[in-house]
Amino acid sequence: MRLVILYATKYGSTQLAAEAIARGCEDAGLAPEDIRLQNLRSSSELPEADAIVIGAPIYGGSIPRRVSRFMESNLDALLRRRVGLYLSCLYEGGRAERQLADNFPARLVAHSFGRYYVGGKVEVSRLRWLDRLIMKRVAGIEEDVDRTKPEEIRRLVDDLVQP
Repeated sequence: MRLVILYATKYGSTQLAAEAIARGCEDAGLAPEDIRLQNLRSSSELPEADAIVIGAPIYGGSIPRRVSRFMESNLDALLRRRVGLYLSCLYEGGRAERQLADNFPARLVAHSFGRYYVGGKVEVSRLRWLDRLIMKRVAGIEEDVDRTKPEEIRRLVDDLVQP
């Protein structure tokens, strides 16, 4: 199986999740040469693959536009592939599910083999001034937070590599 993990990241949390997914797939028996990581900043083309995992962070309630544009412009092709979706966010449960539903195309969400909420990590000192303000006002975050969810990444990998 050829796998592409597509992601966008602003401060690195979504990329860390993508890398953890790739390592998990290798540990589960996928050959490293069959796994490709691709930051959507560098390309908007849909690569050839048997399975695609798309990951995005949430900032102020929205995913990056480049991820939305990518999904919209490639929706028909994505609907013909095996697709998993993950969201890097600090929320859990219904609130995280709502953020994914509000930001990913409904047809793609319904088609996907799974939706995963991998948590996130915030290093306040690395944030730009405006992002720090948003984190404080919207999420109540004033100091570093690590809410990554390795068990959710493991669930994604397990669902992906199952025949």
